[in-house]
Amino acid sequence: MNAGRTNIGDRSTNFDHMNSTVPASQLRQMYASMREGCPVAHSDRYGGYEYVSRYADVKAIMADPATYTSGEGVFIPDTGLPRLPALEFDAPEHTTIRAIMYNRLLTPRAVRAFEPTISESANRLIDSFADRGTADLAPEFAEQLPAIVVG
Repeated sequence: MNAGRTNIGDRSTNFDHMNSTVPASQLRQMYASMREGCPVAHSDRYGGYEYVSRYADVKAIMADPATYTSGEGVFIPDTGLPRLPALEFDAPEHTTIRAIMYNRLLTPRAVRAFEPTISESANRLIDSFADRGTADLAPEFAEQLPAIVVG
């Protein structure tokens, strides 16, 4: 069960976020190690990519579209599917798509109107694992709820 070599000092990893054989506890340990010792790590997997592990760094990158792009795709590995609006578009297309699709649909007022439906969806997801007394919240809740709400 090897998730790959991690050399925090030289920013080099063979980190594979797609390796489903790595236990969640080991992944959390790897993420914590990267955040602490190497907040921007490089992986040679899938043609090479940088893994940014600290919130402040991600936020800074998201606020710097002149340096960083989403327009070439954000999925690693590339899915081969058409780009997702507005996630995989840069300005000016992103700005246009966001104005059309999101500015009116995702305002605080519009979202508040859907609060009962969102709560019902969250409760239904929780009910699906509550009797077990345990859950892997990422696939069983956190990945599903946004897709249900936005969809």
